[in-house]
Parts: sequence; structure tokens; C-alpha cells
Amino acid sequence: MVNLYHNDNGYMIWSALWLVAIYQIYYNIKKKKKQNVHTYTDEIVKYIWIAFFVALALVLFICQQIGVQQIIYRLLLALYGIPVFLMGGLIRFKPLILGAICCWILAAISPFIASESGVLLIAVAIIAAWIVPGYLMGRRHRNEVMSRI
Repeated sequence: MVNLYHNDNGYMIWSALWLVAIYQIYYNIKKKKKQNVHTYTDEIVKYIWIAFFVALALVLFICQQIGVQQIIYRLLLALYGIPVFLMGGLIRFKPLILGAICCWILAAISPFIASESGVLLIAVAIIAAWIVPGYLMGRRHRNEVMSRI
């Protein structure tokens, strides 16, 4: 049984994401200025994420305007897989590719899941596509650094 809590101000948490996004942009610009070497891979990564966030903003805006909020989670699952898959292929890191495939599988089964459970599917996708690969990538980086010592 799913219990939903409805709050008229629930959208406000998403507004906080803009503050996080602004800080992240500021941090990345500051970091790039200190970086001496810019690679072709850096440029590709930049364009992957710009394309993803533009597509994400457009999907959210369009769904909000035409009033089809129940499909937003399903579309987000499909969209999440794109940059994760591209990044995994670019850096040849299989956990990212598997995370992207997980997002697409969740998107494919989402029409058969109650729309109230969409947030749970998003949570599973975030764990599979971002959190687990992130930890694995961090561990791989630490092991590479330690092997150089």
C-alpha cells in the first residue's frame, strides 16, 4: 500500500536545486580557470552535460505546460540513461554503462508501475546510475593513486 503525503509547497524543494546548480556552475568555472590542460575529452563531457540539462529543462517545462505530470518520471528515467551511457563509453567504465541500461529498463517497465511509485523508480535509477558507479570510480581512483606510491 502506498501512502502519499500531499503538500501544496512540495515544489519548493525543487527550487532549492537551482541554488545547488548555481553553486556547481560557479565551482566548475573557478576550477576550470585553475586547470592548465584542457583535453578533447573535457570538451566532449562539457557538451554531453549541456545537452542533457537543456533536454531535461525542456521536458520538465513541456510536461508542466501541457499538464502531464504523471509521465515526467518515465521520461526522466529515459533521459537519465543518455549522459550516463555516453560518459561510461567515453571513459570505458562499465558500471556507468550498466547504470544507464538500468535506467532504460526502469523506463521500459514504468508504464506498468503505478504513477505514485515513479519517485521510487527514480531513486533506484539514481542508485544504479550515479551512486554505485561513483563509489566504484572513487575506489578505482584511490587504488590507482596508491599503486603509484
